Amino acid sequence: MTKEELNNELGSEDYKIELDRLYILRSSMIQCLMFCYLNSVRDGISQEKNFFLRMIDDISQSIVSINSLAKDGISNTCLRELRYLIEVAIKSCFIVRNSNKDTFVEQIKEYEKLLNSSNINQINTLEFYYLDDFNEDFKTEAKKLYGFLSKYTHASSYQLMERLNRNIIGRTIGFEGTKELKELNNTIEKVYSVVIVLIFHSVAQYVPGDFLVEQTGKRLIGILQNLNIFP
Repeated sequence: MTKEELNNELGSEDYKIELDRLYILRSSMIQCLMFCYLNSVRDGISQEKNFFLRMIDDISQSIVSINSLAKDGISNTCLRELRYLIEVAIKSCFIVRNSNKDTFVEQIKEYEKLLNSSNINQINTLEFYYLDDFNEDFKTEAKKLYGFLSKYTHASSYQLMERLNRNIIGRTIGFEGTKELKELNNTIEKVYSVVIVLIFHSVAQYVPGDFLVEQTGKRLIGILQNLNIFP
């Protein structure tokens, strides 16, 4: 494929649709995070005590950087950031559900070893009560997604061969086309969904209830099924 053909593809309607989808994913995710934060801190204690809420700044930075990198065709770095999002969301949810410490600093010290490890087995101990019978399916899919993204964290043979094959057909940085952006958007969508499930299980029940306009979690299950998070 020539540079001219690639440039024509990047200016096509199909590519613009995926680019718009990328922007919608970013704004929707930020909106959800901010809703959870603002609706939670009204109680006067969550702003300091809830570990997940204290990590929203870091999570938002990753989301903004993913958007900026993806629109410039820098997909592998996006995948590394997405892996971080799953890791930090699982650990944050675990700390919220298990720590008795009252401050963010105390919680960091209490779980220093956990935070310094890349292991996410803490998800196995968590109960996702909004998901009913899909609780274990969600854990399995989240771990699979994390495993896939881990291939891009280090200089793995998988990542290197994928990059080599893309270079052969002219898909260098900045010239990754519609197919590549669509695949990246699909992964972003799944990761953001995992993060949403985890933050919903880290805040008071009225927060996701207000956001979804129902408290049973049934709408959340439907959303995740549509995104192929689990069967």
